[in-house]
Amino acid sequence: MMKKAFSSFVLLLLLFTLSCKKARLAPEFTLVEASKGVVSIPVESLKQRVNFYTYRYRGRNIDFMVIRFSPEDIKTYLDADYLCYKAKLGFKTEDDKLICIHHNFSFDLNNPEGWRGNHVPIPLNSELRDGNIIIKEALLRKAYRFFR
Repeated sequence: MMKKAFSSFVLLLLLFTLSCKKARLAPEFTLVEASKGVVSIPVESLKQRVNFYTYRYRGRNIDFMVIRFSPEDIKTYLDADYLCYKAKLGFKTEDDKLICIHHNFSFDLNNPEGWRGNHVPIPLNSELRDGNIIIKEALLRKAYRFFR
């Protein structure tokens, strides 16, 4: 009798653990792929002020965002910050705010010069070239450490 109860307990614990893992998988945004060592995103495809993307590497989602501060000022960041990246929750937007989901800390999208602290999204180097945002694939692969 005791053995059967223990087996049932272990089975329930295993099922609970598996269901928790499923709930914590990283979201997948617009999927992008690299070609010739770069990811290229047309500026004209940016529909929102903050656009989220996913690059797949080693079975993980490397999530990043493209933020349009003005028509000429477009920057890229990982969907992670140095303090909360282990929680794998990233950021969300509300009105003119970029919000760290883990601690609900917000940043004004109209004043990126004022962004300070450990909750600031991790910058991802990119360049604008011929109407495209260009990100080196090697940089996205290095970012893997924040998403494993």
